[in-house]
Amino acid sequence: MGSATGMMVIFGGRTGDQGALKDTWGLRRHRDGRWDWIKAPYKSNGEEPLARYQHSTIFIGTLMIVLGGRTNTVGENVLMEIYETENSEWKKFTSIQRFRHTIWAVDQTIYMHGGFENETPNIPTNSIMKLDLIAHVKGNAQLMAKLESAFSSHLKNQAGNTSTKASSADSPNSINSGSRATTPPMQSLAKANMKIRMGKGEIEQQKGQTPEVVSFSGAEPRDNKGKNVESLHQLFLNYLLRPKEWSASVDGQTYFAFRREHILALAEEAQKIVES
Repeated sequence: MGSATGMMVIFGGRTGDQGALKDTWGLRRHRDGRWDWIKAPYKSNGEEPLARYQHSTIFIGTLMIVLGGRTNTVGENVLMEIYETENSEWKKFTSIQRFRHTIWAVDQTIYMHGGFENETPNIPTNSIMKLDLIAHVKGNAQLMAKLESAFSSHLKNQAGNTSTKASSADSPNSINSGSRATTPPMQSLAKANMKIRMGKGEIEQQKGQTPEVVSFSGAEPRDNKGKNVESLHQLFLNYLLRPKEWSASVDGQTYFAFRREHILALAEEAQKIVES
């Protein structure tokens, strides 16, 4: 059996009688257009994954990272496990003990939010934990090389996308700014300024006005005219909680109004609140 590369992979869960599972399945597409599920391979002479449920998984490059969850043994220490889809091997590392949480990754850092901790399984937590992936796997040269390759490819793709967007904006055939009246203010400012500093945000503006940028360090931020402006989280809420007005496509292009810098700034603000 070949590797799981190119498949959509799922792992673990529970049976109908609530027993934890440790099997891995891949959804693959054949050349003739058919789709089917097959059991993802792993080396029988290597590590076996721990049966678990209520965990989270995330892919970084060709590595599937499994964090947290519960087992059939209450309070069992649950390790972080990494499944290498290219060579079908599992590796185990120390991890944060949490279940029914959510995770996301920014470069080499994995963030874990919410869920329940083993010490207090009946009390949900709203804290955010950070896990440095490179620091955790630094003793494994093979995984280190795969992670560095994934990060390098990501940075190259970002640079290529930025270059393509800049060339498109400078093209004489590009649509002028007057036809982008419905473009969200976050995106319109991003097009005017290719770099947005951390801790900054855009302010809603009327048509024809230049968007203002203010710092969100104060409790009641104001613009340079002394007028009250919205905080960073208010900008997110005001934009995202308007489903009747929102459109996924503007003049033929799909936009998500917030850039990586905005997401990082919001995460930092959230972390400050949690730590205060």
